[in-house]
Amino acid sequence: MADHGERPEAFSLFTSRWGVLTDGDGGKLPFLDQPALFGLLAGSGAGDLLEEGKSVFDGPPERVAEQLAVPSVQAWAREWFSSAGLAAPVDFDGPCPG
Repeated sequence: MADHGERPEAFSLFTSRWGVLTDGDGGKLPFLDQPALFGLLAGSGAGDLLEEGKSVFDGPPERVAEQLAVPSVQAWAREWFSSAGLAAPVDFDGPCPG
């Protein structure tokens, strides 16, 4: 349901081959817009990958998206999400939780 209590008439889902992001303890992340998500990831100590020692996720969403378009950064992010326990597999074919 949306904040205003109405149900959407349609919605879309996609399956990521890399999994979905979690809170690191296997719990769901709240729905966040991109700036909020990138801020959360930057504050988690993620990615001092950049030469100046800043997180890949610091800065405006456009800059973060540009960085995440670089293949070496994508490879790093996949490994980091997995090793940090922030990625969980998706099973849309399994039983629907709760």
